[in-house]
Order: sequence, then structure tokens, then C-alpha cells
Amino acid sequence: MTKEHVMIDLETLSVKPNASIISIGAVKFDIDSCDSEIDLSDMFYQLVDLRESPKSLDIDASTIIWWMDQSDEARKKITGDLNSDNLEHVLISFSEFFIGSNYLWGNGANFDNIILRNAYDVCGLEAPWKYYNDRCYRTIAAMNKHIPKVEPTIPHHALYDALAQAKHLFNIHNDQG
Repeated sequence: MTKEHVMIDLETLSVKPNASIISIGAVKFDIDSCDSEIDLSDMFYQLVDLRESPKSLDIDASTIIWWMDQSDEARKKITGDLNSDNLEHVLISFSEFFIGSNYLWGNGANFDNIILRNAYDVCGLEAPWKYYNDRCYRTIAAMNKHIPKVEPTIPHHALYDALAQAKHLFNIHNDQG
């Protein structure tokens, strides 16, 4: 079965469109399957080695301070893993993961998708989704406040956030029909 939808979550060091990306988490899903279970093979998680990030990407002091206030578990997931790679390699891996999908869902019409597309541009790579296939999870969630959000196992961990958002989107979709 083709899974045309991908939910992403980014952890970043800024809230600007040119934010430095710490990590990318993503899950593939079929929104019409009525099954909120997602197979491990349909997940993507990669840390970005900030020492090798393009200098044109933004790092904001207030975001750094925000990260300092997060749980030890969340902070360790962005600093304690030796499996980080440079941004270009992470984006190439994400493009390979995205193959067969069409729609990119992100948390905010002006956040995840735009930051990710900007990273592709900065690295001179073509984003694997078409601009008209951007989807905004935050808007759908705000329009369906009666459906309880799914809480991530580890808040502010890109993969767990993406998984919780995808499951919440399933619940919204199934409620409508």
C-alpha cells in the first residue's frame, strides 16, 4: 500500500524560516486506512551535526534558552547522539525516505515545511515534495479542538512529536468520516 502522506516535525534553534535544524522526525501514513498504527519502516529520524550546518542558517538566543528549560530527556536527544550527520546528507536521506509519498504535513503553515524547504534551498537540493502538496496539521488541529491531542512519548523529540501529530490527524479524519 502506498503511503502518500508524511508528517514531519523539526527541532530547531530558531523560529525563523532559515532556522538551523537540530533534528528531523517523520512518519509515513495512509490517511484513509483508518489505522493509526505506523510501522517502524515508515519512520525517519535523524540528528543534524550543527558543527557542519551552513552558516546562513539562524540560531536564536531565546530558542537556546527555551531548550535549556526543556527536560533532560529531550535535551539529550538533540545533543547526546553520535549518529548525527551534516545537513546535506540528512536531507538526501529524507528525500530517499519520502519516495512514493506526495503530501508533506507540518505543524504550522509557516514553520516546519518552510524551514525544511529553505534547508533544501540552502544546500542546493530539490525538495522531494511539490509546493502545492504542503499541508498544515496545526490548522486542522485548531479547527477540531473537540478531538483530544495525542501526547508524544517524549515531548520535543522530532520523531515522537511527528508520530503523535500523525495519530491525532488520524483521529480527526476518522471523526469526520
